Amino acid sequence: MNEPTAITRLIPSYNTLSTARRSAHRVGQTAVSGESLAGSPGRQVMVDSVGAELLVSDSGGQGIPIVFLSGGPGMPNYLSDVAALVEGRRVVTYDQRGTGGSRVSDGDYSTEAHVADLESVRKSLGVEQLHIFGHSWGGMLAQLYATTHIDSVASLFLCSPTPGVGSEWIAMEKSVMQFSKSRSSGPAFATMGMRSLVGRIPRFGRRSLQKMYAQVWLNYQKPGQERPATAAFLDGIGQRATFATRAAAIRLPADHLDSVLPEAVFPFVIVFGQDDIYGARTRVVTTRYPNARVEFWKDCGHLAWFDAPHRFKRQLNKFYAALP
Repeated sequence: MNEPTAITRLIPSYNTLSTARRSAHRVGQTAVSGESLAGSPGRQVMVDSVGAELLVSDSGGQGIPIVFLSGGPGMPNYLSDVAALVEGRRVVTYDQRGTGGSRVSDGDYSTEAHVADLESVRKSLGVEQLHIFGHSWGGMLAQLYATTHIDSVASLFLCSPTPGVGSEWIAMEKSVMQFSKSRSSGPAFATMGMRSLVGRIPRFGRRSLQKMYAQVWLNYQKPGQERPATAAFLDGIGQRATFATRAAAIRLPADHLDSVLPEAVFPFVIVFGQDDIYGARTRVVTTRYPNARVEFWKDCGHLAWFDAPHRFKRQLNKFYAALP
């Protein structure tokens, strides 16, 4: 396939911990606890947050940093190669608390703690504002952060974002379950449910949770084009981060996001695939934000960079090329 290296590399790399992160774990090269990223682009550090240490990667480059927020909750960073598609910009990724190379000391997986983590990343970068790209749960985290720190957001790019919290989260889960059921055989779907239940058992359920996510990962891809998740990616999944973050999101009122962000005037785009896992729940997001530019992509699902890689790269670069 005659495409840029970043796109051809994207497909196998989505399932893996980035080479740079594995290297940092292996040799301790630049993962230094408590360091600031301000003035030190192109490396990794452990950033201190409230009750957590976050493994953060900063590419270097020009302009306001673009922070890429991965989905889950409970998944390690998987957007390093997506971030690399943005040409000539400073891009930042990190493992959310309790996943991958990040650590949690206080057991707090509240939405407030996740928001505080992103604010700690911003301060460590030494900047006043961030461009934020969020995928799936990462898109929800972006909404939560912008609701709390609206003045610290320069733009939002939400790619298949989780639609809502509270009762909307529960409704979303029903849509996702229907999607997974349509992509699985009866026995496979039943096994997923069993693994989800067993996955809640502390420590002993971790392997079961990894197997469930492995099946989910296959279900979210186009039939006949599935690529299995690697052991490296699955090993970075956080058991407590998955279930405790979900519980925290459900505790929020359904209208939690309705008062601040809908009035935002910064550049704001929302992209869904027409075959997204959220089904009709996507309209919850698009209705909430009348100020956003909304696109539904034909023949595309939850992973736009897989399903429409050329269009995705063009859209990403066009959006950020126009911003400081």
